[in-house]
Amino acid sequence: MKFDEFILKFEKEFPEVLIGNFYKSADSEQKELDDFIRENNFLTQDSDYIDYLKRFSALSYFNPLTDGDLTLFGFDSGKTITFLNNEFPEEPLVDDNGYMLIGHLIRPKEEEQIDFYFNSKSVKCGIFVKKTNSEGSLKNYELLCPSFSEFLEFLLVQKI
Repeated sequence: MKFDEFILKFEKEFPEVLIGNFYKSADSEQKELDDFIRENNFLTQDSDYIDYLKRFSALSYFNPLTDGDLTLFGFDSGKTITFLNNEFPEEPLVDDNGYMLIGHLIRPKEEEQIDFYFNSKSVKCGIFVKKTNSEGSLKNYELLCPSFSEFLEFLLVQKI
């Protein structure tokens, strides 16, 4: 995926988007990212997600039309995912079902949260969603799209 082109489109559609850059200022930081990918080798099924991790520490925006507040985590030296180097997901990196949280969309007016995952146990690549509201889980780990690049396109055209 051409991330520069995508980011330009995203900034045009959502002028207040926050994008954190993961600058590899030292070989040790690159090694930490390489180690993280090796330890979570299921991520290599989606090369676009690997490219995203290598370039960005986060992406976040608020969409006033849908009341949606989106956060996509990136990588921070420290061998974990993060948001802009300071917000860490409260959940474990990979949950008991084998799903790795990569971001979430919160819709306060609808009292809904949609979490986005990769499945570490799946032989097929894809972005999965889990929806919850104030009463509990609505949908558990449904396949949303087959690749990270398609997921980003969904976000761009506001299908989510």
